[in-house]
Amino acid sequence: MTRLALALVLAATLGPAVAARTTAPPDARDRGPRSLDVTGYPAEQQENYALFADKCSKCHTLARPINSRFNAQEWKAYLKRMLRRPDCNTSEEQARQIYSFLKYRCELSPAPVSGGDRLPPPLRRPVPGAATASPASPRAQAR
Repeated sequence: MTRLALALVLAATLGPAVAARTTAPPDARDRGPRSLDVTGYPAEQQENYALFADKCSKCHTLARPINSRFNAQEWKAYLKRMLRRPDCNTSEEQARQIYSFLKYRCELSPAPVSGGDRLPPPLRRPVPGAATASPASPRAQAR
């Protein structure tokens, strides 16, 4: 009986600590800007931004997609993945409008992260048949 009591006490005291260690670390993109000034954007893209802000902020901070450095092709794949979520509630037409905004924004420039720093580019898998070796950068050679 005492072993059971000890096990219950340990589970009650260590359970929250173990759970706290297994949670994901904060996403660096959440620390950047939380909105965009789109007043200089074309009217259609201003409307698309409003839809983007409404739909995307339901599941995560708006800072996360604003500070992500995906190219247009990566955004397309990411949106397809989001549309499969059961709580997405975004039509395909709305997804096209959101993609149009994200693609337009990609064409302008990558999103800055707080402090003017930029996140590293997303990892890319090598393309079969593409050149695999490139000369080392001067920075890498200096190491």
